[in-house]
Amino acid sequence: KEYSMLFQLAEELGLRPEKVSFRSRDILTTILHNYSAFSVSTIDKFTNRLIRSFAQDLKLNSNYEVELDSGEMLSEAIDRMLADLEENSATSQVLLEFVNTKLDEGKSPRPEQSLQEMGRNLFDEGALPFLKRLKGFDSAKVMESGNSLRKEQKQFEAILKGQASQLLDLVHSHGIDKMDFSRGTVYNYITNLQSTDETKWPPNATVLKVLDGGPFYAATKAKVLAAKFDPIDEKLRQGLALAVQSVVENYPRYHLIGKILKDIYSLATLAEIETNLELVKDETNRLPIGEFNKLISEKLDQEPTAYLFEKLGDRYHYFFVDEFQDTSVLQWKNLLPLVGNAMASSGSVMIVGDGKQSIYRWRGGDVSQFVNLSNDTDPSN
Repeated sequence: KEYSMLFQLAEELGLRPEKVSFRSRDILTTILHNYSAFSVSTIDKFTNRLIRSFAQDLKLNSNYEVELDSGEMLSEAIDRMLADLEENSATSQVLLEFVNTKLDEGKSPRPEQSLQEMGRNLFDEGALPFLKRLKGFDSAKVMESGNSLRKEQKQFEAILKGQASQLLDLVHSHGIDKMDFSRGTVYNYITNLQSTDETKWPPNATVLKVLDGGPFYAATKAKVLAAKFDPIDEKLRQGLALAVQSVVENYPRYHLIGKILKDIYSLATLAEIETNLELVKDETNRLPIGEFNKLISEKLDQEPTAYLFEKLGDRYHYFFVDEFQDTSVLQWKNLLPLVGNAMASSGSVMIVGDGKQSIYRWRGGDVSQFVNLSNDTDPSN
């Protein structure tokens, strides 16, 4: 068992075990004699070196502290935000709407828990493109937009209720009630238009059949009901068609507004948390480890590889990346300029991983990029 790996390597390399042993000894000796050219590091530690080398460019204090517990800083930011709230301010109104939305969803009545859950998105690499769009998100504008959208919803609800009331008044004035309609379906549809339950507004098959010329009542009751319906048949059909047309034309936007209103205060709340998190970072000179890759990513895109090596003070020719299945998209993106330079200058890169052992998805680990690299579908390969 002690030499099983040696024999396995020898077999795979097509060499005698003694030859593998001699080569291993030579490699170890070379590493020890050139130890300054050899480096073992986690990707986070390596990224930290990059950030410190770019501290001035990134407008960071070079003596910042690395905060391993991002949750602690998030709690400080939330506490700061709540402590600075002013009565009737736009921020307080946004937070109130946010908490009420969460309560409607059946979430915890403790606002801190919902705020923590929302704030964790700030450390999610997958949310980075969307977080950029939140920059400058103003609570006052959010409240203004929310009120405007809510007003638009109310106006459409009023139009539908008005149309439904006119139709009900018409049938009632001619002594027609629910049971006179076939199964009461069309009558129920008209009353549903007065409801705020939007799922009841789209026309059902029976309503569409009536609009296509079908009768309002059952054929078996035609002799009794024809005298009631005939005088208003055309007007009733026109009014019903007008109401259905209103639903078809306006329901998609009404539904979209509902989705926006459900999330708009969450986004505004997230923007407020981010603002306070930036203040906490500045005041305490701390940088959460979860922001390393986000901070350095854009900077690396802007600089030539030679400049990166100059900043690092080292030039790497050979890379070995272990546990690659847990490497995040941003981590790999940040390594690519150095990796590409190594391969272009007679260096090499070895990547090792096992997709079945991927356990860091919560930190942005993306096993798919490992799979795509191995089957040549990743453009960076």
